[in-house]
Amino acid sequence: MVPEGVNQDYVYNNGSFLCQVCDEDSQPWTYAEWIFTTQPGLFGMPGGIANPTGIALLFILIIMFVCSLPFIRRRGHFEIFYFSHLLYHVYYVLLILHAPEFWKWFIPVGSLWAAERIYRIIHRSLGHGK
Repeated sequence: MVPEGVNQDYVYNNGSFLCQVCDEDSQPWTYAEWIFTTQPGLFGMPGGIANPTGIALLFILIIMFVCSLPFIRRRGHFEIFYFSHLLYHVYYVLLILHAPEFWKWFIPVGSLWAAERIYRIIHRSLGHGK
């Protein structure tokens, strides 16, 4: 059952590769269960929503990357580039949910961003930004 060349010291559950870290009496898990789990301690991972938010973060980053490629921007589809990059609002919310300690890193940069946005609004309302 164990493929040839696999070190026996790294084989779990008698070579069952469907359930590498499960107890002997547990059921095999699927990769979808592993990726989207929110159960604490399952597969040796901390509890919470880190896995689902990580997948969502990855998809948002892929969307933003693809929509920033030159063939999108230079062919008259700048709106696609612009609106896909507005996903950064969702990205930061998910990032704070994904990594609870991220807020410590977000506060300084987020404060600068908020100050710059307030500055823009004030100058636009006074007629200086035209």
